[in-house]
Amino acid sequence: MKRHRSFNDLELNPNKTFGSKGNQYFPTGLAIEHLSVPMRHQGGNSQGLRKRAASMEESTQRDDEDEANKLTAKSKTSSNKLLEAIDLLDEEKKPHRGSRQSKITTSRSPTKDMFFLERHRTCSVTGEPPTPKRKLTASPFLRTCCLLLSGCLILFMTVLAIYLRNYMAAAHSVSFVLATCLLFGPVSFGAVIIGLHGCCAANVSISKTSPKTVRLTVAMFLVFLMIIYILPFDRQEWYENTAKRVYNRWMYGNSSELNNAVIDPQDYFLSKFLENYKFRILSYNIFIRPPGVTSNGNDYKDERLVRFLSHMMHYDIICLQELFTLGSDRWQALTKAARIFGFYYEAHLQRNLFSWLPKIVDGGVTILSKFPIVATDSIFFKRSSYSTIDCIVAKGVLYAKVELPFMEPRYLHLFSTHLQAGDEPLEEMMRIKLNQLEQAREFIYSKLNSERKELVVFCGDLNVNGRTSVVDGRDSQEYFKMMQLLSASPSSEYSKIPLSWKDVIRDSYQGMHPVTVGDADVDEHGHLLRTWELQLASKGDRGCRKRLDYILFDPRNSGLDVPHKNSSKVETFFVSELYRNKESSIQTTTFEGQELDVKRPDMDSNRQLAFVQLSDHYGVSSSLEYIQSS
Repeated sequence: MKRHRSFNDLELNPNKTFGSKGNQYFPTGLAIEHLSVPMRHQGGNSQGLRKRAASMEESTQRDDEDEANKLTAKSKTSSNKLLEAIDLLDEEKKPHRGSRQSKITTSRSPTKDMFFLERHRTCSVTGEPPTPKRKLTASPFLRTCCLLLSGCLILFMTVLAIYLRNYMAAAHSVSFVLATCLLFGPVSFGAVIIGLHGCCAANVSISKTSPKTVRLTVAMFLVFLMIIYILPFDRQEWYENTAKRVYNRWMYGNSSELNNAVIDPQDYFLSKFLENYKFRILSYNIFIRPPGVTSNGNDYKDERLVRFLSHMMHYDIICLQELFTLGSDRWQALTKAARIFGFYYEAHLQRNLFSWLPKIVDGGVTILSKFPIVATDSIFFKRSSYSTIDCIVAKGVLYAKVELPFMEPRYLHLFSTHLQAGDEPLEEMMRIKLNQLEQAREFIYSKLNSERKELVVFCGDLNVNGRTSVVDGRDSQEYFKMMQLLSASPSSEYSKIPLSWKDVIRDSYQGMHPVTVGDADVDEHGHLLRTWELQLASKGDRGCRKRLDYILFDPRNSGLDVPHKNSSKVETFFVSELYRNKESSIQTTTFEGQELDVKRPDMDSNRQLAFVQLSDHYGVSSSLEYIQSS
C-alpha cells in the first residue's frame, strides 16, 4: 500500500469525486457530498473529518490485505492440484513389477516444489507471465543429419514413383495399388517425422498424431500416388523410338553405312505397290480396353502395343477393333508411331454423347492406311444389350473411302465394325447382332453407286461364331443367317444390285472356319488339352475355339481380286514363334529371325512376360491384287 498524503493537501471541492485515477483516499466514485459530516472551508474546524478519513483508510487497508490472502490461498490450491496431477502421471508411466505395487512418490524435490508454488503464486498475484518450460535443443549436427535423411527418403521415393509410372503403367491391378499404398504410406510418415525433428531444433519426441504431422504425411502420400497413377509418362516418345528401330532394321538391316540415309516410307511403299499393284489388308481385335479394365489383373496394354509395331510394316491398310481412347493416349501414340511406316491417314469411331443413353466410351474402331483417305463417315447401332458394358460403348460402323493411285476404279469402300459382344442368352444376342448387321448393310448400300465398278470390303470382329463346334469348323447356323442377311437386297433404293460377298478367310481354308478366339489343343472329342493364352483371355473364352473375325470382299467388277487362296490367312501374332512349336518358354519378340528390342529403356532384360499373344484374338489378313482386263 502506498503512503497517503495528508488530508490538508486535498482541494476541498464538493463536486469532485475521490478515488479516481491517481487519487487513493476513498474508493472509486465516492464524492464528498456523500459524507454525513458537512464540509467546511479550509480555515474551519476539520478534526472530525480527519478522524473519519483515518478510519476509512484503515478499513481500506484491511480489505486489500484480505483480498491478497484470498488470492494467495487460491493460487496454492491450484498449484497443489497441478502437482497432484503431475505426480499421478508419473505414477502411471512407471512400470509395475508386481501385483502389489507400493505407492509411488514423485521424484520432484521439495525445493523445486516450493519454487514452483512460489513462482505460480507470484505470477497469480502480480500478473507476470509464468516461467517458460526449458527445452533441450538438439545440436546442429543432429539437425543436419535429420534433414539430410528426410530429403534422401523423399528423393528416393520420388524416383521410385517416376519409375513405376514409366515402366509399370500397365500394371494397375488391385495388388499393384495395394503394394504401392503399403510402401509409400509408411515411408511418407517416416520422412515427415524425421524432417520435423530436424526443422523443430529439438530432440524431444514429435507427436505422431498431431494435425501437422498427419497433414504433411497425407499430402506427401497423395503426391506420390499422383506421380504414379495420374501424371502421364511420355508414351508417344517410347512408341516412336521403338518404331524407328524397327523401321531402320527393316530398311537397312545391319549395315551401318546406310543408317545416315533417309528414305521416305511413303515413297518406298508406292514404289513397291507400282511393281505389282498389290496391297494387303489386316483386321485385328487388338484388345486395348480403357485403363483399369482387365480380365486377370493385368493385360500389359503398352507392352503388347509396342510389340505390334514390329508387324505393322507388312500391311498397307489396318483395321483395328477395341483400340479405345478413353482415359489414355495410347491411340495417339500408336497412330503417331505408325506414320514412321507410312500410315499417314487414319479414321476413328468417336463417342456418341447425344443418344438417350450417352455412349461415353468410343467405338474402338480405327482404320490406318498408307493410301489417302478422301472421305470418312460412321453410324452408331440403335440396339445393344443393356445387360452388358456395350450399352455405354459407341459401337457402330466406320467407313473410309480410300483412293488407290494409278488405278481404275480409283476408290476402295472400306467398312470396319465391332458387333455386340456376348452369347448369353443366345437367341436375344443373335437378334441384336442381326439387327446391327441389317443396319450395317443399309449403311454400306448408301455409300455405293449403282454401277458395279467399286471394290467393297467389310471386315471386323462380327462376334458371330462361324464354327459348328469346338472340333467342327464347318458353317454354323449363325453364319448362314449372317451371310444371308448381308447379301439380301436393301430395304431402300440405294442400289438395285445386291452385294455378293466372298469370305476370303474361309475360302483359303478349304471351306472350313479357322479359330480366331480361344485357340487351344483339344482331342477328337473336344476335351481341352492345352490352352495357349491364359493372361489375356477370360475364363469363359479359354479353349472355346471360335471364329469371330472376318474379311468379306465384293469385287463388283472392279478388277481387284484375291490372287490365290493362300494370300488370305489367320495372323496369330505370338510373342515368339517358339510358343507355337512348344519348344521353349523364351519370351522375346522376333523380327525376321532376329530378336527385337522393344522394351522400355530401363526395363529388365531378364523380365519374363506373362502373355504369349498380342491379343486374345487372332488377326485375319488378305492380299488384293489388281488384275488388268485384256
